[in-house]
Amino acid sequence: MNPSKKHIVLLEDDPDDTEFFRTALQDTHPGCQLTTVVDGRHLKGVLREIEHPDVIVMDYNLPGKPGTEYLKEIRSDKSFDRVPVVMFSSHKNPVHIDACLSNGAVHYYLKPQTFTEIKEVVNRICNDSAGFPTLSSL
Repeated sequence: MNPSKKHIVLLEDDPDDTEFFRTALQDTHPGCQLTTVVDGRHLKGVLREIEHPDVIVMDYNLPGKPGTEYLKEIRSDKSFDRVPVVMFSSHKNPVHIDACLSNGAVHYYLKPQTFTEIKEVVNRICNDSAGFPTLSSL
């Protein structure tokens, strides 16, 4: 799939981080569609409304429960087993990073400190998501 035409779902509760991601996506891949979800409790409902999201990007630090719990929910639903899930978080604890990767995340990116670095990560997510392994290919 053309990286500039992807549909990305972003689960992020911080409005500033959401705006940085959105702007970086517009700068690097203006043809991409972005759907944002602020509350993980609504994620599966939003995913059901989208015919085929190309990648789900989610934060680890979310209100209510950590990203690993939402990741497990997504991975327990066979309708989403072909959708790569990428973690994008400032949470650096190796135990939690390993938990995300062992529960079906295909990559864990630490949130960069500069906008230039954010654009680089967003560009990688867009360019690499077609090659990321999916749950059905593991």
